[in-house]
Amino acid sequence: MASEQDLNKSDGKSEKRFAFHRNFIKANGRGGAFSLIQRKSLRQMYLVAESFSEGNLETKFNEICNTLINVLDKQSMRDSVITMSVFLYDLTQKQFLRQNFIDFFGKNLPQITYIPQNSCFGKSIVVELFAIGSENQSFEIHRHSENSVEVLTDDLSVLFCGDVRPDEKPQKSYFRSLNAFQKLQTLLSRESYSISNLYRTWLYLGHIVDAEDETQRYKELNRARAVFFNSQNFIADFLPQSHQGIAFPASTGIGADDYDVVMSSQAIRSERKNLILVPLENPLQVSAFDYGQVYSPQSPKFSRAMAFVDGNDAKVYISGTASITDSESRFRNDPEHQTHQTLDNIAALVTKENLSKHGVNGFHATLEQLAVARVYVKNPSDFPMIQRVCEERIYGTPIVYVFADVCRPELLVEIEGIIIPEKTS
Repeated sequence: MASEQDLNKSDGKSEKRFAFHRNFIKANGRGGAFSLIQRKSLRQMYLVAESFSEGNLETKFNEICNTLINVLDKQSMRDSVITMSVFLYDLTQKQFLRQNFIDFFGKNLPQITYIPQNSCFGKSIVVELFAIGSENQSFEIHRHSENSVEVLTDDLSVLFCGDVRPDEKPQKSYFRSLNAFQKLQTLLSRESYSISNLYRTWLYLGHIVDAEDETQRYKELNRARAVFFNSQNFIADFLPQSHQGIAFPASTGIGADDYDVVMSSQAIRSERKNLILVPLENPLQVSAFDYGQVYSPQSPKFSRAMAFVDGNDAKVYISGTASITDSESRFRNDPEHQTHQTLDNIAALVTKENLSKHGVNGFHATLEQLAVARVYVKNPSDFPMIQRVCEERIYGTPIVYVFADVCRPELLVEIEGIIIPEKTS
């Protein structure tokens, strides 16, 4: 379990610690913040680290590594980092960072996705990672490649894939997106998974709201996803008997600074009968896959969230969420109220009533149970207000703040995250 020590003793800044229930702790300090969750014999950590100086790239990398060492080594998790997202203000930095992370992690290299999104705090490097640990080593990690890492625990296998990019040949966003999905499928099938095993995806598309020929780049991404997901029976072995209707993975489709597409995902396999995965829809919103053609000829094929239930433990993967009720954008030109509405939408997903409605019985959560979050901000001028609202409502949560276009031009902020519900009965 976590010890009461500083997050980063080297800079003299004391850690601030928040305990939301016995097995869920958040802590933050200069350079980073983390959540630590104890589940059965397994500890799970979500860590956000950011460089904070004006130094060169090597200095920024060393600052990140110091934070990783200070946090991960205390929890004996440096060798068991599973997946990592690195947010860059310049994609040409990727090769330098890639080689240095290979040196840093050695044979225990996690799956790393490099995302061209600029931190809201300036020209810094931001890292978000997921790591696990256990006193009795009740898990196995298979590091297949830089693009895929698999975790096996309790007769359950999860494959983390990332940094999936299309080949150079396709030019238009539809064909580049389709090609990237095909490469993702190859990664999955190489480890005996299929597209239907996906429960969470991230789709980063450069210049996402720009026009392309007679349409829009985001609409072309949706068209490619709809074609690729056609006839897939997602997570069929894990749906509760009460589930009716469509099941799609939780997902984030968000802008990026580069003019390309990059994807990452998580997929699951297990023969256990007591696991439940169920897509959650929002009582405040129309399901994205039911959107009218005014938003896209092919509606976005994703669920608002994905609940993962293993006995008395649960986790909810929140898709990218914005200021939309029903299917309409709300509070145009108002970043404060858009942020509040976005957080209200997330909170509505994990109430006891909504979870029970979807077959997740005996659990509830509030925004306090956010283990990690990403906040995508469209306009730099809106960031102070958006940050203020987030610090008021999800204070203590490890948060990545980056600039990115949201899928509709009028939307100013999008938020995703992972929530850890509590057992109520």
